[in-house]
Amino acid sequence: MKHFIYADNAATTKLDKDAFNAMLPWLQEEYGNASQPYSFARKPKKALMEARTLIAECIGAQPDEIYFTSGCFLTPHLLAKAAGEPPILTGWRAVPDPRQPLGHPRSLGSPRM
Repeated sequence: MKHFIYADNAATTKLDKDAFNAMLPWLQEEYGNASQPYSFARKPKKALMEARTLIAECIGAQPDEIYFTSGCFLTPHLLAKAAGEPPILTGWRAVPDPRQPLGHPRSLGSPRM
């Protein structure tokens, strides 16, 4: 059997089975938005804080220094902001200020839509 190497992990990455199984309850049953004040969000918020604490302990950081992002859009901007730099250019648009509301991707000049 040939060994398959997937080289497009910038677009998607296969989940580790342990990570997938750990996430199942949060994807199927306890999927409330952890940043919201309603009761359905309490368990996800607690789990998110526990995950931050665990990761912080593993790398010698504080839990409030751990940010979870969806990936390539917000992460470079947060890093630039932490370094006191202006928004990062991605080659086709500047990553916007995360404190401002986003427009539809077409209005941001995305050629990919």
